[in-house]
Amino acid sequence: MGQNGIEPLSTANLLGIEFIEIVAPSLDSVTPLLNQLGFTLSAKHRRKDVFLFRQNQLKIIINCSQDPALQAYVADMGIALFALAFKCDDASAAHAELIKRGAWDSSNHSGPMEVNIPGIESVGGTLIYLVDQVRDDLSVYDIDFKKIAATENAHVSHTLDHYEEFTVQVDPDRAATWVTFFERLFGFQAVDSQCLQLPGQHSARLRFVEMAATQHDNEFFSNVTFKAGEHHPALQQTLASDDRAFAIEVV
Repeated sequence: MGQNGIEPLSTANLLGIEFIEIVAPSLDSVTPLLNQLGFTLSAKHRRKDVFLFRQNQLKIIINCSQDPALQAYVADMGIALFALAFKCDDASAAHAELIKRGAWDSSNHSGPMEVNIPGIESVGGTLIYLVDQVRDDLSVYDIDFKKIAATENAHVSHTLDHYEEFTVQVDPDRAATWVTFFERLFGFQAVDSQCLQLPGQHSARLRFVEMAATQHDNEFFSNVTFKAGEHHPALQQTLASDDRAFAIEVV
């Protein structure tokens, strides 16, 4: 039984992170860094400026679409993490259970012949998507995306193993609220007073850091950390926007 007598979403239903979504003003603004990390552009959305980068089982969606809400987010935040997607045994059932527990629906209602991805609102207006695991060798990428012929990536041998940690800047008065949100809804477990981890091998951590008084009121993801393979060099790249910075690190 979870905190406050509420059983968290079954961890058997959550099978790890399927992808992360980063919003950016243009594809060129992030491609060099992703190539340096060993990611390769592999597909483009059939009707939007949304791109899929892959490295082994790791997937990053880069969203450069002209959607007004996303453009406003980029104008305010710059390059930023906008969504986490959890792989599920049954995404629809998991979504229905989360809504029942008080989560705010923020599903992706796509166009004709596209997959509708259930989702909820998360920190600072970011999203958490729920994606069914691949069945019968058919995934959302096969339906919504068109493959791009792979180009040789000189950094492809620099293999990243998994997502290690996501750092979230939160209002000091709301840190405990967000910790409770992820504990009660998803079954994250406390590592320490400011850090949570989803049970299971190679499960990423969420670290909550209180925002400085000089920062804007918006809460946001400020850092993504990858765990590298044994021979991958450490790397840190910071993408700054005014007084905010979104950092990608390899450890």
